[in-house]
Amino acid sequence: MPKPTTDSLPVLPTGYVRQSIESIADCGDGWLLYHLPDDTLQTYLDDWRALTGDKPFVIAVQVEPADPAMSD
Repeated sequence: MPKPTTDSLPVLPTGYVRQSIESIADCGDGWLLYHLPDDTLQTYLDDWRALTGDKPFVIAVQVEPADPAMSD
């Protein structure tokens, strides 16, 4: 079994509901967002970087496999 690389599990707050970005930055080891308009995400990312430097900023995306029959 692999050994843990940290003493705790990382906390990734998800979304942006009723918290300040400062609170998310203070409490989280990173930030997980869903896809939003590009300009909104860029603003969030700029604010996140100003507060946290290099803490992770992750965007979850949804993809659907292509229908193999459509590739013919």
